[in-house]
Amino acid sequence: GSSGGFDLPVSMALITENPNFPTDSLFVYSINGGGIEYVQREEINGDYTIANFTPLSDISGICALTLNADQSILHVACRDEDNLKAYLLKPNGQLILLDTFKQQENTVIGLDQPFFPKNSWDGEYLYVPAATSNGFSTYKQITDFVFGHGFEGN
Repeated sequence: GSSGGFDLPVSMALITENPNFPTDSLFVYSINGGGIEYVQREEINGDYTIANFTPLSDISGICALTLNADQSILHVACRDEDNLKAYLLKPNGQLILLDTFKQQENTVIGLDQPFFPKNSWDGEYLYVPAATSNGFSTYKQITDFVFGHGFEGN
């Protein structure tokens, strides 16, 4: 399905190396958008169109989007929700939830107000700083499965 446009966009993830998507297509999260939009770049003329919209009722506030190293998984870290979600990218731009990590659920720590996840240099790990945790959490990425470890400072 499609959405009508952006509503306070705050984060995007640019596709540069996934052969299933046109180069420079992107995913956009808007605070009031109710989900994540897939914006496809037309390779011939360079125009952008909203090609798909994945409604997500369980994310809110300021969220940061980060693709994993091979650009097959989109990570969504939401500050207000104290969580990190991993979504598999379908070739049509649809997102399929793979896993959710939430602060203080199933022994997860280091996710209290997460912000701006970053991939390690080799693409094997995702690092997520967390403001209120005064720490970070680390996630090892193995194809479609992610597992994590957190750290909280004093």
